[in-house]
Amino acid sequence: MRGFHRAARAGAPFLLLLLAIPAGLHAQQPASPPIIETPLGPPPGTTQSPSLAPSPAPSPAPSPALNPAAPAPASPPAPPPGPQWLPRHTAELQILDKVDATHETRDVAVGASVTVGEITIAVASCLVRPPDQERDAAVYINVTDKNPAIAPFHGWLLAAEPSVSVFEHPIYDVRVTGCR
Repeated sequence: MRGFHRAARAGAPFLLLLLAIPAGLHAQQPASPPIIETPLGPPPGTTQSPSLAPSPAPSPAPSPALNPAAPAPASPPAPPPGPQWLPRHTAELQILDKVDATHETRDVAVGASVTVGEITIAVASCLVRPPDQERDAAVYINVTDKNPAIAPFHGWLLAAEPSVSVFEHPIYDVRVTGCR
């Protein structure tokens, strides 16, 4: 019983410190700006299934019947143009063989494909940003495996974004390094 009282006395300052913190103070976090998603569709010349196509947002129509004396509202200004992407003809891909710990760089023309081991990589589109913007490259690839148990991959890889710059396969990693 004496050991319990000693431990309680030793922890008493800590308990008082916890009681002195106002409730909810530890839960306050700075407000973050809202996240605006802009989906990146398939490259030009390819088709997208209707179920995946984004539906246009309905725009509210102003009703002049509510206040006929009020002037017609001005149309909102056009949004500033987004970053433009320039098409290129060749994708630069770096392919890592995780079994042999070797890598190779392959240049694949848009519309062509390359087979490495068990996978086939087809490049559908290769885009870069203009020289006046931050350097980046985007490549739309289709990766298929000879093993039918491994699902094919169809999507964009961005060179400057670490989270979406690499396609990971059980044996191979495919990384975009640029477009020419």
